[in-house]
Amino acid sequence: MLLEVLVAFVILAGAVLLGFRIFGDGLRGLHAAEERSRLIAVARRELALIELASELRGGRVAGQDDEGTRWSTDIMPLDDMQSDAAGAAIPFRVTITVERLPAKHPVVLETILIAPPQQ
Repeated sequence: MLLEVLVAFVILAGAVLLGFRIFGDGLRGLHAAEERSRLIAVARRELALIELASELRGGRVAGQDDEGTRWSTDIMPLDDMQSDAAGAAIPFRVTITVERLPAKHPVVLETILIAPPQQ
């Protein structure tokens, strides 16, 4: 009987340790998801600033905040889709990369924005 109680306690202790490990993994996953959400919010903010700009030009812009989050924005005209027609809209490929220092898993947001025709 004493041996059965001892085996039951060992099984119970293993189950409790397994539960703590699962709980800890869940907390780590939650923290990673929150961090990724913050990075995505920065990428969306930078995209919104580009969309609000009065004129879209090719180039690279980079920045960093006090919390160690850095971002870079690459804007390039799509060469294969440019039209020779005057007054045609120009498509630009926009790539925004956001990472938190030390860089582990950067968030990359890519889209195509259409610039109004240049006059």
